[in-house]
Amino acid sequence: MILKLNLNDLTTKEKQRQEKLLSEVANKKISTTIDMKDKIGNSVELIMKDGEIFSVSVRKQTGSSLNLNEETAAPNGGIVDQDVKVPFGVIEEAPIFPGCENAEDKKRCFQDMMQTHIRKNFRYPQEAQVQGIQGRVNVIFTISKEGEITNFRMRGPHKLLEDEAKRIIDKLPRMQPGKQKGMTVEVPFSIPISFKLQ
Repeated sequence: MILKLNLNDLTTKEKQRQEKLLSEVANKKISTTIDMKDKIGNSVELIMKDGEIFSVSVRKQTGSSLNLNEETAAPNGGIVDQDVKVPFGVIEEAPIFPGCENAEDKKRCFQDMMQTHIRKNFRYPQEAQVQGIQGRVNVIFTISKEGEITNFRMRGPHKLLEDEAKRIIDKLPRMQPGKQKGMTVEVPFSIPISFKLQ
């Protein structure tokens, strides 16, 4: 069975149907594949078995895809950790941004603290202002198993804006790493930084 979810636009009736199916999956009544779109348009496919996430794959808007299986059988029948990367949107225990240790909703706190960090450290490059350069820089990075920011990538309309985005992200503090099924995992995270002239 394939359950399709689009988190952006669902009718009330469709939401109720999908909530019922998700409940049945969570209660281990059925196994299914959940195909949904995240908020930036990437297609996320979750394969659920016995009420738990068995594997995750992300198909990006660009057409590239990423398969994220949590574990794989070793030749001796044991389980081997694969250096799994679990997307922020589906991870069970999100990385903890300093200051969010006691927050009830750690994912929400993480996102709020990220926005606060960007606002606090944001400086519009003088040369970009002079040249009238503006736009959005899409930033992607990974929070490692040690809580460090790694695999930093970005795409924006101009190198001046990309350099400023990198400077902001370089100032991020060390986090407590995310966990999936009790295992520390790498967590990819993406955020846009907008540069707009007034």
